[in-house]
Amino acid sequence: FSPDGTTIATGSVDGFVELWSSDTGKLRTDLEYQKNDELLMHSDAVLCVAFSPGSERIASGCKAGTIKIWNVESGKCLKKIKRTHDKGVLTLCFSPTTENAILSGGHDHMIRLHGLQSGNMLKELRGHSSYVNSICYLFKKGKKNES
Repeated sequence: FSPDGTTIATGSVDGFVELWSSDTGKLRTDLEYQKNDELLMHSDAVLCVAFSPGSERIASGCKAGTIKIWNVESGKCLKKIKRTHDKGVLTLCFSPTTENAILSGGHDHMIRLHGLQSGNMLKELRGHSSYVNSICYLFKKGKKNES
């Protein structure tokens, strides 16, 4: 679900990312690119999707290890970050304190923080002995610190 609750995003093995109305359960044809079958896509299976805190952007990660950042209203790819994880990106989470960073986890047992302006990896967290299937941010009461 988008943070505003209006949209559901799906990613599929055919490489498509699609946006659905949470009210009707139907494809959002109010978005011109979806109405015209100009779907958001990767060259490989999409393994994860995540909305930005303001619901304006969506991130998608694929089996090839690529992360794409999309503008929800226009359907334009705003950033493409290649080779983020060996064997695929399994989970994504936008930073809740800044819309300029995203966490990713993958088959390579790594968690990585990426800058969305530069596309560079800013931080790498090691220690998992298996796939990283899910990530999220947790704040201590009264504090908003990055991961």
